[in-house]
Amino acid sequence: MNNKLEALEYISFEAEVYWKHYGRIWTRLNHVRSLGSIPKAGLYVIAAVALITRRQV
Repeated sequence: MNNKLEALEYISFEAEVYWKHYGRIWTRLNHVRSLGSIPKAGLYVIAAVALITRRQV
């Protein structure tokens, strides 16, 4: 996606249309990455608590 965006003429109708498409996709994927980090943070907390309760830290 970035390569196609870079290849477009800066001020053109095609660039304007593609920017809208790019923004939608980028925003959607950014939300997926953000939501995916929540369970990962929870697992880190669980692992830390498990290590502390077993006095391995």
